[in-house]
Amino acid sequence: MSTPVPKERGIPQLSDVYVHDVQAVGAKTAFEISAYPEKPLKNFRFERLHLGGWAAGRSANAEDFSFKDVTILSLDGKWVDLKQSRNVRGL
Repeated sequence: MSTPVPKERGIPQLSDVYVHDVQAVGAKTAFEISAYPEKPLKNFRFERLHLGGWAAGRSANAEDFSFKDVTILSLDGKWVDLKQSRNVRGL
């Protein structure tokens, strides 16, 4: 969104998302996803992702995420940082 909306008008929540067949090479950050703590991202399914970048990335405020056939390679040697995320499977 180009214009910020005050929290009083509502915080959007994204759920039931399927992401598949993605390939990325040479990214600054391979994987990064986050939401508001009071409205976490829910029910995301990732399949056949092959991502490579300088940093692996992070996930914040996520619930019920599943990963199948996912490869994340980072040049800094670190793994995806999970913060305030629950029931993340296959990562």
